[in-house]
Amino acid sequence: MGRWGVALGPQVIKQVHERMVKIAHEKGVTDGRRMRVDTTVVETNVIIQPTQVCLGDGVRVLTRTMKKITKIAGEVGAKLRDRSRSVKLRVLDIARAARSKAKQSQEKLKRAYGQLLNSTSRVVGQAKRFSARSAQGPSGQPTSSSNSCWTNCGTNSMRWCRSCGR
Repeated sequence: MGRWGVALGPQVIKQVHERMVKIAHEKGVTDGRRMRVDTTVVETNVIIQPTQVCLGDGVRVLTRTMKKITKIAGEVGAKLRDRSRSVKLRVLDIARAARSKAKQSQEKLKRAYGQLLNSTSRVVGQAKRFSARSAQGPSGQPTSSSNSCWTNCGTNSMRWCRSCGR
């Protein structure tokens, strides 16, 4: 019924249910006051993502968010450095090294993990600094308590003004 609901739409499904209840009431199977729905649970394998994939996803999300904020608010403080490419390459290096059982590959794996952790910690640090600087106005001072737009376009907003784009 789940796929049918999407394919047919809510009105058709409601009509089908009403018809089923009417038939069941006529045959004396039910009173037609309440309907109980039972579901089935299906066992499936859960895929646990490796650590390097989770770190890569975190870097990708942080970088994407900082880029969006930079686009909205303009450059505030230090310039955004995109490390997503180097992180992606480290994740691929780890995946390649993990497949091999040779001792040389294990050393390469440790080195790649170290580089990935270093890049990830730099992105997290950059995001913290970026967040602190973004909370301040363009002059470097915290925004005023009146919550007015940084560019004084007349709007009152704690965030960037939508009308002037800052």
